[in-house]
Amino acid sequence: LGMQRTEIVCANCKGHLGHVFPADDAPTGTHYCINSVSLDFDKKSQTLLTDASKKRSFPGIFKEWLDKNTFMYVSNEDGFRNIYSYNISTKKSNQLTKFTTDLGTSEIVTIEGKKYMFATTSSPIETQIYLLDLPSGDIVMQQKSDVSIGVYDSDGDKMMVSAGSNASMFRIDEMIVSTDNLTSKTVVDVPKELKEKIYNATPERITYPTFDIDPKTGETRELHAYLYKPKNPLPAKDQIVMIQSFYGGGNNFSTRYQILADAGIYVLSPSPRGSSGFGKDFSALNDKDLGGNEIIDVFYAAKYISEKLNIPAKNIGVFGGSHGGYATMRTLTFPGEINGNKAEFDWGFGLSHAGFSDIVHFYENCNIPDWVTLEAGDPKTELDLHPTSPGYRLILNNVLFPAAKKKKQKT
Repeated sequence: LGMQRTEIVCANCKGHLGHVFPADDAPTGTHYCINSVSLDFDKKSQTLLTDASKKRSFPGIFKEWLDKNTFMYVSNEDGFRNIYSYNISTKKSNQLTKFTTDLGTSEIVTIEGKKYMFATTSSPIETQIYLLDLPSGDIVMQQKSDVSIGVYDSDGDKMMVSAGSNASMFRIDEMIVSTDNLTSKTVVDVPKELKEKIYNATPERITYPTFDIDPKTGETRELHAYLYKPKNPLPAKDQIVMIQSFYGGGNNFSTRYQILADAGIYVLSPSPRGSSGFGKDFSALNDKDLGGNEIIDVFYAAKYISEKLNIPAKNIGVFGGSHGGYATMRTLTFPGEINGNKAEFDWGFGLSHAGFSDIVHFYENCNIPDWVTLEAGDPKTELDLHPTSPGYRLILNNVLFPAAKKKKQKT
């Protein structure tokens, strides 16, 4: 009683998707209730299928059914994207997979007349390939891959897939799947002479410690990052590191990183809290904390790489776009402490593109005000959002604080 729920609708058709509402038991203070329904065109009725009491976001449904009564869908209601089946006769849902890494691509394949599910779990760290029995979901075959897989098309036991990584710009493979093996051959690739021109960095996966304790391990939280090492670095005294402030850490090819590497510049691409690819809980760690602890993670990345490469702070910069553009400006105007946590680093420079410097102004003028509310809070009621706006900090640092220092003191 008395709860205020906000309806979520499709941006295109305005159809009802679910609700978002405040919840004290959620780490972010917010629950998202998004469900799936079945439509009966003969009876002109709709039936709610998913459990409305469970939190989930953006479920997806497979277009091919297991049988005339059973379909499959994807949901992250257990914290990670997994596959579920639903029987419209028994009205029961069954979780087929219990992955602890988000489901990546998936495709129903047919091997010797029987249906199986080809699926991958994909994180910025690695990709695992699975062949799952249907309808049980039991793992029949599992194999590790050094590339991210995306299915273009399938026919029986054959598939055409994209195979990309942070070290491979573009590749198409033909895969043949069996119950005990997976064979793959590359059918389209970047020509060797072109690779020699555009592949200028060698990526290295690293982890670095940040400031807080991971409740799952009871130890210092370790964050994932990729270090892109230029094949021809600058002379030792001139070496530069550029750190991506947000949307980093992905196992995908970056033309920007390669261009910077061609100039002899190191690039560190971390996954601060709030990044995708590590489950729903990690992604939600920066909800209602935009410009907070996520920024401290970037400071700790800078300290780590400065020591690792023996490069001084004046030669280390931060860059990013959109949320990353905001994070870049926030980093350069950081007051030194947030949420009771302190962080200092004498940044040499920063590059922000398509970023916003005023959270309230951005909320009032952008096309994603719901994102602002989720990440930062409601600018209409939470006046303390101004201090986390880089523009506000810039005025304080360069106008108000210096003016206050010059003011003549009474003795």
